[in-house]
Amino acid sequence: EKDKDRQRKESDTAAGSTDATETPVPEPVTVSRPHDPADTSKELQVDVGEQVHVIQASGVWSYVVKAADTAQKGWVPTFTVKAAAQSGSLFEPVEAVAGYKGDEVSTHLSVEKGENIFILEKAKTGWCYGYVSAEPRRRGWLPSCVVIPRRSRKC
Repeated sequence: EKDKDRQRKESDTAAGSTDATETPVPEPVTVSRPHDPADTSKELQVDVGEQVHVIQASGVWSYVVKAADTAQKGWVPTFTVKAAAQSGSLFEPVEAVAGYKGDEVSTHLSVEKGENIFILEKAKTGWCYGYVSAEPRRRGWLPSCVVIPRRSRKC
């Protein structure tokens, strides 16, 4: 029995595992929103319907591994792996009622008055994360005070 345990541990170590009792890979989830990253060195492109394993969720970003090809891994916005049927204000189309010039921080989204933006995440701090509808790669954080829901716009 001890010999079998030793052989299993050696086999696990050779396969890259340091502990035979590693945490199992979580069940796969289905991607509900596509992600076409601007930075492919750290982010992963995913399409609707793909199966991924969420390894780490860190607020707005989640580190995932594709179920079909575990060599493909990287960061995706968390909203891409949340359930497709979201309630509340997520995935909300809005319009910029004022311009916003983001600072030098690359995670900020600069917008012009009148641009249509798709809000993907809202923080309790008064900031929202989204992208410009006409340019989906232009994405980032902006103050929620510069946008209003398009449905509340008066004609």
